[in-house]
Amino acid sequence: MPVLSLARLALHLLVGLWKVGVLFPFLDAAGRERRVQRWSRQLVAICGVSVKVDEHLQAAPVSPALIICNHISWLDIFVINALHPCRFVAKSDIRSWPLIGWLCE
Repeated sequence: MPVLSLARLALHLLVGLWKVGVLFPFLDAAGRERRVQRWSRQLVAICGVSVKVDEHLQAAPVSPALIICNHISWLDIFVINALHPCRFVAKSDIRSWPLIGWLCE
């Protein structure tokens, strides 16, 4: 990734942390989901990933659903969230990671 893209990614992560800390306490669940979905779409775009969705498969309702994913990369979570806001289960040791642990919780 070029330096400019890394800077955009770092700024995007910091803005996301700020939103979680400052805005989320005042938003309802739907408002938080919209912001998470928009933020995830922007993150995927910053990383240069294009997502193709088979419209034929999207005709069926997606909620409620259980999605089981064997992650190929850390980006999988954000691609799924960009398409449909959802919750993820993570290992307990992620909570101890600086900043990201707080964000995941």
